[in-house]
Amino acid sequence: MSRVTRLCLLCVALVSAACNQSALDPITESFVDVYMQEAEPVVDVLFVVDNSLSMADEQEKLAANFEAFIQSFFIAGTQFHIGVITTDRESDDGRLVGEPRFIRPDTPDAADVFRDSVRVGITGSGLERGLSATARALSPDLHGGWNQGFRRDIARLVIVYVSDENDHSGGTVGQYLELFQDYKGGQADKLMVSALIGLGDDGEPGDCGGEFPDGAEGGWRYFQLAEVTGGFAGSICAEDFSGLVASIGQAASGMISVFPLQEAPLPETLEVTLYVPGTPAFFGDGYIVPPEGIEERWPWRLIETADGWALHFFDPAQVPPPETRVEIRYDKLPLHQRAPSAP
Repeated sequence: MSRVTRLCLLCVALVSAACNQSALDPITESFVDVYMQEAEPVVDVLFVVDNSLSMADEQEKLAANFEAFIQSFFIAGTQFHIGVITTDRESDDGRLVGEPRFIRPDTPDAADVFRDSVRVGITGSGLERGLSATARALSPDLHGGWNQGFRRDIARLVIVYVSDENDHSGGTVGQYLELFQDYKGGQADKLMVSALIGLGDDGEPGDCGGEFPDGAEGGWRYFQLAEVTGGFAGSICAEDFSGLVASIGQAASGMISVFPLQEAPLPETLEVTLYVPGTPAFFGDGYIVPPEGIEERWPWRLIETADGWALHFFDPAQVPPPETRVEIRYDKLPLHQRAPSAP
């Protein structure tokens, strides 16, 4: 074999090896997901509070945490209405309680008004009908009468149930969901339900807290509404409501805290940049925010949801401010690094 032939064969081998290696190397796909934080959302919040015999402590814990609930509203500049009704159809029958009948951003001494309103007492019916009371509160009769001015067509409707028993209203949960959505013109994103109810250790509705009057039974019907509307469900048996109420408030405020990703990310490649209005970085390179945040602002973590992966700003007081542009850069997780599918 001549020297030239040997050189030619060597070149062919090298080229072939390079081609084969290239075919084996994974192709890196990079993504940039961009979001805008909503500015000045408009929200109507209806608290539906159980006023039966066993609810004294729970009402006090709720009353003590108005500031935790409202903090996200002021951060967001939310134009809010906050009203309270009871689960008692026999006496209160869906009418807003307290004076004034609902709280707005300009309501004097709003925290005191809220505390007085949610202390609805414990002399109400033991047949808690929260869903039915809500339907009555939003009905055309009360909308044009006692509850006039509370429900606005342009606002997102947020309903918060606080009860240590399951709902005993007639009708199916699906029927109430359809009715509540009808009041929002059929726009599913204009309705959200959250609840403080009986939850087991697994986060599913179940008995908790021991025997009557300290314990609670599973709030299945409220939980189902919260689940289908993307709301928050917390345990009414918790010793401290502050974190639960803050999470409900953040979700109710209209501020986005969870930002879905297009693809499963390679975690070490995640780069989160916030362009925050009113800061020099808004017109520059933005703030590159690590998972622990910047000086305790905007900490985040990667989470897996039912729909895929997402970035979660988990501190209700430190979600990106209104009109912030959120850019999330990352490389797609290679197929060979993904967990195998269940058989």
